[in-house]
Amino acid sequence: MSKYNFKVIAEVKPELSEQERVRANDLISYWIDKTNLVQQDERTFLRSKTNNQDLPSVILFAHKLSKYPNFFSLIEEVNLVSNDVIRFI
Repeated sequence: MSKYNFKVIAEVKPELSEQERVRANDLISYWIDKTNLVQQDERTFLRSKTNNQDLPSVILFAHKLSKYPNFFSLIEEVNLVSNDVIRFI
């Protein structure tokens, strides 16, 4: 059994300028800190199982990033237990 229930995939658009890429990564870092997600790789973020509070944090992270469609080409939340996917962008 995995120690994670959910993951978020957030892909930064490759065509962004350096300044836009920095801003997108700053947004990711800010919301990682606020929601206690763990960064697995450049585009994958996981939430540890914690008192059944993992889903609200994952949804908040994905929702906040989805407000910036000019920075991200894909934002998905994946339930690792049921394999359900919610696409935000």
